[in-house]
Amino acid sequence: MLGLCGLTAIGVHAMPSMALSVLFKEIQTEFTLTNFQVGIIWGISSLMSMMLAIVAGIFADYFGTKRVIVVAALGVGTFGAFRAFSTGFFSFLGASVLLGLFLPMVGVTLHTIASNWFSKDQLGLANGVIASGFASGFMLGSYFSARVFSPLLGGWQMVFVMYGSVGIIFGIVWWFIHPKPETPPKPISQEAIRNIGTQLNNIRRYRWLTRLGLGTAGIWACMRGFSGYLPLYLRNQGWEGAAADSALSLFFLMSLIFVIPMSTLSDRLKTRKPFIMLAAVTLGSGVMLAANPTPWIVYAAVVLAGAFFDLFMTISITTATEVRGIGPTIAGVAVGYMFLFNDVGGLIAPPLGNLLSNISPQLPFFFWGALALVGAAVIYSVPNSELTTADS
Repeated sequence: MLGLCGLTAIGVHAMPSMALSVLFKEIQTEFTLTNFQVGIIWGISSLMSMMLAIVAGIFADYFGTKRVIVVAALGVGTFGAFRAFSTGFFSFLGASVLLGLFLPMVGVTLHTIASNWFSKDQLGLANGVIASGFASGFMLGSYFSARVFSPLLGGWQMVFVMYGSVGIIFGIVWWFIHPKPETPPKPISQEAIRNIGTQLNNIRRYRWLTRLGLGTAGIWACMRGFSGYLPLYLRNQGWEGAAADSALSLFFLMSLIFVIPMSTLSDRLKTRKPFIMLAAVTLGSGVMLAANPTPWIVYAAVVLAGAFFDLFMTISITTATEVRGIGPTIAGVAVGYMFLFNDVGGLIAPPLGNLLSNISPQLPFFFWGALALVGAAVIYSVPNSELTTADS
């Protein structure tokens, strides 16, 4: 089951998501887009995720993870493929909005499955395996989408059709796989709707979860802005397309290498926050360093920035379910609440950073790097006593 979760992270979410970043140059040229418009497209999925992240978590808790992951995979596949039929900025943006209705369900539900299947002592490792799936998909999507799949299939449109087909196939597979014995779905009644509203209201009472979410928002915003802009920036600085894509692939390769051993270490040490701090500081510092387009400096920067990024994703999601008072029954809501903050950062940071590129092409890197460092400072303020693993 954990293997299927990892493969779903690769094929349904990560590869098609990161393909957009390295295909932006083709799309920008065909539709004559500005950097600001590119930033809007890159960030728009975060708008829908921001609206639906908590709802996705509630659905996973309330209706069962199997039903939600089937709908999510089919929706991502269908509307991800719709982008291939765009004729300009607004139609591409519209297809991206529809895709964003389903994309947040994937990550939230996969991590909810992990929280249902694994004990606290194993949860960091389980989430690490899922995060390694995301890291692998990001790496493969950034490496192959523009340099291999686009010329092989005849352009960026067919790349999105291919990824859409993969999503639909995974939806069918999940239909026949039952992740865990589940109760029948609860009926959509007035009482059910009131219960959902109650859960939304209750989760806001966990003030340290809110503080944690605010901190992770800065770190996620840094990564979203950086990963969408780096290949385009390097191409504009004279790098060949393959080299520009390789730099982003290296970011996710480093993340993949470190995520499982470091996640396991956090389980053994029974602590989370120091690992989040380490990831935030290295990410922010590396992103700032990448502003220098000298090849060896860029490669050193992406190694530094990428080394612990997926560790951050794994540990922050695990920590959200371990905030004092959060239990398995509302784990999905807690993860969704965390994703809500991340998506606010992911919505604002890319277009704002890209807009700063009109002043200087290097300025976005310093803006995004600073967001990660501010996020680290906010997370530092969360007391260890409020994170149950810290004193268990």
